[in-house]
Amino acid sequence: MSSTQENEEKGALLPPINPEWLAEFEAAARRPIQQRWKYAVIKRISRF
Repeated sequence: MSSTQENEEKGALLPPINPEWLAEFEAAARRPIQQRWKYAVIKRISRF
C-alpha cells in the first residue's frame, strides 16, 4: 500500500502542491529522456 493510500484512509490531507512545481514536473515528463538528463546535469553543475 502506498503512503498516499494510507494518508487517504486515515483522513489526513496532504499539503497543496506549488502550481509552479507541478507545471515544471508535468513539462519535464513530456520531454525526451536525453533532454531531461541534459537539464539535470546543467542544474547540478550550476549549483557549484
